[in-house]
Amino acid sequence: MEISRNLYDVIIIGGGPAGGAGAGAGENGDAGHGQGFLSGEIKAQLAALFPKFQNPVIVEAELDESPLSGELAGFVGELDGLTDKLICRVRELDAKEREERAARGELSPSLRLYRSDGSGGNILFHGVPGGHEFNSFVIALYNLAGPGQPVDEEIRSRVERIEKDINVKVMVSLSCTMCPEVVMAAQRAASLNGRITAEMADLAHYPEWKQKYHIMSVPCMILDGEKVSFGKKNLAEVSRILAEHVEN
Repeated sequence: MEISRNLYDVIIIGGGPAGGAGAGAGENGDAGHGQGFLSGEIKAQLAALFPKFQNPVIVEAELDESPLSGELAGFVGELDGLTDKLICRVRELDAKEREERAARGELSPSLRLYRSDGSGGNILFHGVPGGHEFNSFVIALYNLAGPGQPVDEEIRSRVERIEKDINVKVMVSLSCTMCPEVVMAAQRAASLNGRITAEMADLAHYPEWKQKYHIMSVPCMILDGEKVSFGKKNLAEVSRILAEHVEN
């Protein structure tokens, strides 16, 4: 995996408003588990990006007993110590909490992102954000740290006016080139409005969701466990879908 050129420009140069073309990350979705998740080149690129963060971001791994939890713990372990702009934590979910989450239809394990003041917590990754989704992860950090991607005022207003809780799950494949734009759009909306929870889920780890929602292609966006839509969408499109959803 790698940091795409246009994502690098967004943070270093300050261009690329949210809702534009999606960023791509390596040509395949393999996170390179056998050799670690972050190569020396990736770490060097991140070292140039982190100084642009206005505030630290908390990355908390919420773990259960699944094999995926081991991958998430390893990923957070590699992030820990890279910069003082990332505060990495690991938390084990107890049996009761796992049962309660499952009853509510919530996915686990996860990486949950918070601002340094403890706000946020409504942007999650269920699966190591490797492959093309590594860019989604970096942008999510940047949007929480500030200043974040520029957003058109009409879109910002539409998102901020939402006054009902919405859960958005974006089911992806790490090799999907269209998925990051939807993930970044949903999570940018979540960074603007705490009533919106935006989750990326690597479908490879959740076959039961593939069966439940008859997912034959990705990206697949699921609103409140009910409304399902497929295909690439930018922030303008996602914001309209969210606004229409709360009005119905």
